[in-house]
Amino acid sequence: MADENRGSLVSIPLEVEHFLASVFGGGTTGRAVVGHNREKEWKKWCRRLVGRLRKYLDANLVTDRTHRELIHEVIEEIEKAIRKPDCEREPRIVCGLVSLLFLILGDLPGHWFRKRAGRPRDFKLDRFRTLRYCQSPQQRSLLLFHTFVRPALDGKADRTIAERWEKLFWRCSKRNAHGEFVQQFRTERGREFLDLFG
Repeated sequence: MADENRGSLVSIPLEVEHFLASVFGGGTTGRAVVGHNREKEWKKWCRRLVGRLRKYLDANLVTDRTHRELIHEVIEEIEKAIRKPDCEREPRIVCGLVSLLFLILGDLPGHWFRKRAGRPRDFKLDRFRTLRYCQSPQQRSLLLFHTFVRPALDGKADRTIAERWEKLFWRCSKRNAHGEFVQQFRTERGREFLDLFG
């Protein structure tokens, strides 16, 4: 039962605090989130989180003006949903976040006038744009290093081989020759390379 002076309480698990620390920085939460928080305080964190999401989208999403405007409209709807009463808030936030994910994938589904949607083609959201992740040689090099070399250096595989790959990685990194590291890895460890990149 909520304390009249404090407002209703929201239970915040430790995983949520860890997530917030990864978004805002470890020193920003100061263990102020985990446990039970007043609803008003939790709404503040939600608004901050959505504001930060907007910044992450602006920094990472390269798209057309129409797409960007649609995404920002959905974010505004999520911000409005945070201010709604309990009975409306959760469904609106969930629908807003799923809409945002659909838009990032390409577009919102448009099956309103269909009796049923479930064919493979119905799940394509590529009418106006297609999501494709591109990786630079530097990004591929870092992914290979963190997927295969770093765990081996931490004792989960043969250290001698891992140390050889680590030296090659840093040598290539210093010369900005990330493609050379990627090509060498592909040549010598083709199966692992294909498992990772397809």
